[in-house]
Amino acid sequence: MSDKQKKKIAVLGAGMSALSAVHEMTNYDGWQDDYEITVYVRGWRVGGKTATGRGVNMRIEEHGIHIMQGWYNNAFRLIQDVYAEREAKKLDPDCPIQTWKDAFIEDNGTLLMEYSPTEGRWINWPMVFPGNDAVPGDGPPLTVWQLFDKALALALEAILGSPYQTGEEAWEKWILDLFFPPQSENIPALNADSPLPKVSRGGNTTTVVASTVLSGSNTVAAGGVPSTRPHWWSGFVEKIEADYKHVEARVEVKMLSHVHDLVKEMAQHETGTPIVSATGVPHHETIIEGLDHFIEWLLHGVKERLMEDNKIRRIVTMLEFMVVNMKGILKDVYDPVTHELDFERIMKYDYREWIAMHGASQRVLAFPITRFMYTGIFQNEYGDDLTGGRVAAGTALRLTTLAFGYKGAFVFKFRCGTGETLITPIYQVLKARGVKFKFFQRVHDIHHSDTGEIERITIADQVTLKNPGAGYDPLVPFKGFQCWPAEPLYDQIDPDQARAMQAKNVDLENSWSDWTDVKARVMTKGTDFDEVLLAIPVSALKSITTEIMEHDISWKEMIENVKTTQTQSMQLWIKPNLSELGFDLNAWGMRDDSEPNTVCYQDAMYSWIDMSLIIDCEDWDASNKPGFLVYFCGALRDELEIPDFSDHGFPLQELRRVQNSSEQWLIDNAGIFWPNATLNEIPMGFDFRKLIHPSNPNASSYQRYFSQFFKANVDPSVRFTLSVPYTKQYRKKPDESGYKNLFLAGDWTNYGANAGYIEGAATSGLLAGQAMRKKFGRTNHQVVFSSTQDKN
Repeated sequence: MSDKQKKKIAVLGAGMSALSAVHEMTNYDGWQDDYEITVYVRGWRVGGKTATGRGVNMRIEEHGIHIMQGWYNNAFRLIQDVYAEREAKKLDPDCPIQTWKDAFIEDNGTLLMEYSPTEGRWINWPMVFPGNDAVPGDGPPLTVWQLFDKALALALEAILGSPYQTGEEAWEKWILDLFFPPQSENIPALNADSPLPKVSRGGNTTTVVASTVLSGSNTVAAGGVPSTRPHWWSGFVEKIEADYKHVEARVEVKMLSHVHDLVKEMAQHETGTPIVSATGVPHHETIIEGLDHFIEWLLHGVKERLMEDNKIRRIVTMLEFMVVNMKGILKDVYDPVTHELDFERIMKYDYREWIAMHGASQRVLAFPITRFMYTGIFQNEYGDDLTGGRVAAGTALRLTTLAFGYKGAFVFKFRCGTGETLITPIYQVLKARGVKFKFFQRVHDIHHSDTGEIERITIADQVTLKNPGAGYDPLVPFKGFQCWPAEPLYDQIDPDQARAMQAKNVDLENSWSDWTDVKARVMTKGTDFDEVLLAIPVSALKSITTEIMEHDISWKEMIENVKTTQTQSMQLWIKPNLSELGFDLNAWGMRDDSEPNTVCYQDAMYSWIDMSLIIDCEDWDASNKPGFLVYFCGALRDELEIPDFSDHGFPLQELRRVQNSSEQWLIDNAGIFWPNATLNEIPMGFDFRKLIHPSNPNASSYQRYFSQFFKANVDPSVRFTLSVPYTKQYRKKPDESGYKNLFLAGDWTNYGANAGYIEGAATSGLLAGQAMRKKFGRTNHQVVFSSTQDKN
């Protein structure tokens, strides 16, 4: 196709979904014969919510906490492809990170903080996720039955175990004594008329995993997927029968083993017919009944000790949590004919509401993992009350089933900033492929047309470049990394405009900024673009799609009903290291080489993570170098009324709100984690003198505090997309905009899991990129995994 015949694709937005879409559109030989691509970027950097800025002392400044998880199948595949291409083409040979494996640090330890009413304080629940040799991004997610099979064992291995238990034999005895105390006569057996077979298990018939929780070792079954039965399980029933003959609960234990066998049989069944026993009872009904009986028996056996012993309470709560969710899936979501899950059936319920319908106790409703369903995706502040937020049950459950299928590790930290580790390599690869990036471009309006296509887009130059012909070069080198600065590179901007921006402290990424675009223009179809990829977040669409909303009620309903929230973050650079602050890893249930993180502590900064590993990527004098770097984040409840963009003081007002509430949070909570950093006058409060001021070693306590990095993510373009009940139906798929030449990308689209996170943005982007390619007759697409039902 000649250059005159090539189509022009305009990409509006430059976050993770846009980059993923463009990577997919250019990830095939010959794409240049079909079209050319221009990405229009507001401000001076790409990345959207994953953008990183380098501030004073080349500090890495993020929008919040960014990590990858081992079940991010699409995002990891994208990252692996990008790093391989960058290395093969030698696009950044001086970068300290050359391969995707070098770009991440595995982190399998998490602190599940929970409030104990009986003790009147927050207590720790260390969660150690066993690692495995599977590769994230390699192959499809596990099927639902594989996930059930894994969940039955993973919960036992990750929760019942302790990294500091001394030996398998001691562990087996502890389990047996817990559930079957010697001479105990208070554990009832099932009724003899139970329809469940009274089967026995003999020998070790499955490949087993040596527990990372117990011994630190790790083996995997064939295919790289961990086996799903703890190594002590095979002899569990036999040991009870041999050593605890007085216990009349052998039927229940055999029954649970039988349930596990039924799950494994279901995992191997792929026909379009229900699986039934010889008596005609469908397996899934037998599993439900067996789970019900097991929990009833379990709760009866430990009820007297349930609230006296945290370990017993946690084991029982974890098992209850598993059973309630598995029962609910089998009753409400599972189709016994197709053997698939239809999460749409429960999207109208809040997750807590739904599990309560299936017998969840108050323990389960307050369970840290239950709370993480809300805090992990910032749903906890949604709603008119303070009851913990609302999240669509289908979304929460879909994410849970996907997460249980993690590969490699549960959490992967970035080796440097999100910008350097994730965004820069993608940007470099796309640039090398021939994609054009135009910076300082703000979309004013996407206009409706009765032709059924987008015919006009009004866009504006935010600034005038000093050398327009050369374009804008956004990256600065530092320690081998190509970095994104926290502010524009003013030496590339018209000097008068640069001085005016600096004098007024203008933020071109903020819609409330006191700045007038220098020039608006109308781009037209056939001249400036032919196809459009809209990858601007849904909360920012209201002001740029007014004509479309007037003509298409579905757009108006989408923009009004797909909810979003503000978020907040704080980064602290602290002089003492974690140990010197009084954080004893072993006492917190973690290994010596662990880097702690919490996911559901007390609002508002309920999540924090140790990011000390990136200190060496910054610029610190030896005499003023941090020993500990910690990131915090949480949801930020909206003000009762958010002003229009003429109120230029609103962003600063919200930033001050974050700083003030964070100060109070540290005064109220820091001592629980860092007892050596407190004050006598405020026993739980943080001593701000331990913070590092980037330039003044003699700074006062409050000067040190306010020199740290705080972020109020209030701009519509960085608000976090929520998934609340009764809203999924308003989302549009990437290829159903209603306009023939308009495609959509973002975690606000209907892409499958429908939650706001990196994997969601990547998945939606990949689907949008493939939809665009299909229009050009390309069919050789890679599989995009958007649910547990996807197959190779």
